[in-house]
Amino acid sequence: MINLSKRKLLPQETGGALPKSKHKSKRMERKKKKDVKRSTQNLIPYVKMFSNGVALLPNQRYSATIKVEDINYQIANDEKREDIFSYWMQLLNSLTPEEGMDITIHNHSLDEEQYRDDVLIKYREDDCDKYRGEINNMLINGMKTGSNNIISDKYISFAIKEETLDDAYRELSTIQKELMRKLKTLGCLFPEQRMMRGSERLELLYNIMQPKKKLHFDYEHLDGLSTKDAIAPDGIHFENNASFKIEDRFCKVLFLKNYSTELCDAFLSDLSKLQYNFTINIHLKIIDQAEALQLVMRQKATIEKDKTKEEQKAYKNGYSPEMIPEETKYSYQEARTLLEDIKTRNQRLFSCQFVMLLNCASKEELEELERRAINVAKKHNLNLGAIYFLQEAGFQSALPLCYSRLPIERTLTTSAAASFIPFTSMELNHRTKNSIYYGINGISGNLLRCDRVLLLNPTGWIFGKPGSGKSFKCKEEMLMFLLMNPNVDVIVIDPEMEYVHLAKLKGIDGTIVELNNTSGNFLNPLDGEIE
Repeated sequence: MINLSKRKLLPQETGGALPKSKHKSKRMERKKKKDVKRSTQNLIPYVKMFSNGVALLPNQRYSATIKVEDINYQIANDEKREDIFSYWMQLLNSLTPEEGMDITIHNHSLDEEQYRDDVLIKYREDDCDKYRGEINNMLINGMKTGSNNIISDKYISFAIKEETLDDAYRELSTIQKELMRKLKTLGCLFPEQRMMRGSERLELLYNIMQPKKKLHFDYEHLDGLSTKDAIAPDGIHFENNASFKIEDRFCKVLFLKNYSTELCDAFLSDLSKLQYNFTINIHLKIIDQAEALQLVMRQKATIEKDKTKEEQKAYKNGYSPEMIPEETKYSYQEARTLLEDIKTRNQRLFSCQFVMLLNCASKEELEELERRAINVAKKHNLNLGAIYFLQEAGFQSALPLCYSRLPIERTLTTSAAASFIPFTSMELNHRTKNSIYYGINGISGNLLRCDRVLLLNPTGWIFGKPGSGKSFKCKEEMLMFLLMNPNVDVIVIDPEMEYVHLAKLKGIDGTIVELNNTSGNFLNPLDGEIE
């Protein structure tokens, strides 16, 4: 059940007094809205989520989502960062006015028990358990120093308007392949070379609304229920005009009240470092070039009119026209620069909305997260604040569905919109049973764990000056492999006899083979099986 407070309407929503001829139609619309049953299911703003990952939205729009891995942007050198930023601008410029795109950053808690189960080496009750204990203590200490209990996932959603599901799926698949191709140019990797399936998108929506809970869902066992029944929380209570509750969790939606004249590309990176549960969703929609030119020219004409009035006022009162208000001169110069950017500098205009959904376990935690987020925004000359009277619409707009009900938007050029680049630094944290611990990420403080089998090139080299610990590192990595999986084969060519003691450890079951002129052992490279 959903408990809603009566929400006052802002001027943007009312639009002033209605003509009498429209009163009847508006009353009918309100009556229809009252007839719709209010429930948490109906609050989730999609019509249907298909198993192939396509979501049907209101107004016959369809959306899909892809998950992208991070890239080393914030830590790259200036030349590399400029290249990535330039490619990102080209990607945004390639959108069409019919397409909408959401950039989503989802910070969420990991299941600590599951994470420890994935990371720590299992004991086998043999003589090597003491070594496993030492390695596990090292891993536990590493988890405490970083932000390993919070993970930041990044998604891109896109939407189009089509008549049928088949047409929508074909068009969305084409857009997805083109987006992936361009993102790979930036260095992005993808967990799966496809759009997210319906079950994966549902799990994402469920995790946004109800962190630390697991979704148990199967399309084959819906039994007449809808997908919304599977993910909808038991209750959403809009208790006041600036916050709400999802079951027992305290939530609030923030938005960017104003934008700096020079947006910084580190803003999203700094926000994503906050160790709390939240979701950032940025809606971007490109404006048709002809419409954008008309919009800017109208704005320029309006400012020119104001500027002329101020100059005439100056002549009339006997002072120099150069003494007109600085704000008027600045606005006129900005309008001229914007028009020049659109005409000659390959800049497009975007309609942009920035919303941030905070989801905390207590009211105190919510207040602390809001304070920290606002301080990060102030650091970048931005003003982040709560959406008063529009928390319900803000909640719906924060979900990665390419859907927004908010009447709040800002027009940005390509370069300004591209400043909302979501990439920070690449994380190497494979969660498989054969992942090896390699240390701590110097940027995020997270564990570095790698399963060589998952890499495009599993080979590796260890370089260092004499005495820097190359041999020790080799022994450590071999020992980790053997302690995690006793059935793995580790073959060492050891002319210096440095690794003999590893083969002699109880529980390793190693074999030492001497190869020299007098041992009688030899290798025949032609006596082997070729698969």
